[in-house]
Amino acid sequence: MEPEFERLANVAIDASLPEQELATLRRYIKPHIALSQTSKPLSLRVTNASIAEASNEHIGKFSQVKVNIVTNLNDPTSMLPITLNYDLLMHEIRSHRATVYWQSNNGELKGIVDFGYKLVGGNPQVYELMRP
Repeated sequence: MEPEFERLANVAIDASLPEQELATLRRYIKPHIALSQTSKPLSLRVTNASIAEASNEHIGKFSQVKVNIVTNLNDPTSMLPITLNYDLLMHEIRSHRATVYWQSNNGELKGIVDFGYKLVGGNPQVYELMRP
């Protein structure tokens, strides 16, 4: 675990991260996640995060960080596709996986892409996000 994240072990399951830990997470995420629309970068805002329990048949129970990241679109009339560049933790923990959800106006979440570490031409895989 990165030293700056050791305090996350003390955060209650399903509770929002305290502002100090959220600020640390924002600094860590910034160089590892990028969205673009029609080749133009989109600004990202980490609005909240929490710790959740999860399990996997290969490693058993573990804690995961759920992060809510929002953006304003450059062109809301043609919102998709959006290009995702993501290498958060994947360059350090090869078993790390990420799932991206689409949140509809009624708050319903639908998974639109789930992926693990993959290099293409020596760079992290880029994903085109499409509406579910």
